[in-house]
Amino acid sequence: MPRRNWKYVSGHDPVDALDKCLQHAKEKHNLSVERIMDRLGMASKSQMYGYLADAKLPVNRLIAFEQTCGIPLFTKYSAASQGFMLVKIPTGRKAEAKELAELQVALAQVGSQIINFYNGECSVDETTNMIMAALQDLAYHKSELEHFKQPSLLGDHNG
Repeated sequence: MPRRNWKYVSGHDPVDALDKCLQHAKEKHNLSVERIMDRLGMASKSQMYGYLADAKLPVNRLIAFEQTCGIPLFTKYSAASQGFMLVKIPTGRKAEAKELAELQVALAQVGSQIINFYNGECSVDETTNMIMAALQDLAYHKSELEHFKQPSLLGDHNG
């Protein structure tokens, strides 16, 4: 089975977003629910499963949960449900050739995915997730470029 590209994964509802965070924690960081609970300082397994079952995780625990799982899928879902898109904060560093090659591949895959959608070979959700991820990548690189126009408090850019 091919490995999932988590860049293109998003939740279609709050419960799904939290569940996919758990899947990411297991797949990428080998974290069980018990280990996640331990890192969140929670003792009751039933309380944790209750929070996840109806997506009623308190905000202070939600942030820690996403950080522990290593992916902000609930935050992405929440932003998208309000018509917003998340973009990582620019660091002002020069992009590496590998990153730009990955961006180029992602954009080509988006074009292919759109064609596949119109041919009835994939779903709206799959296609929109891929488009959103590519838009986020482009917006991040745009922010990085704009960051180069701003004077840096630490002196020269890493470029």
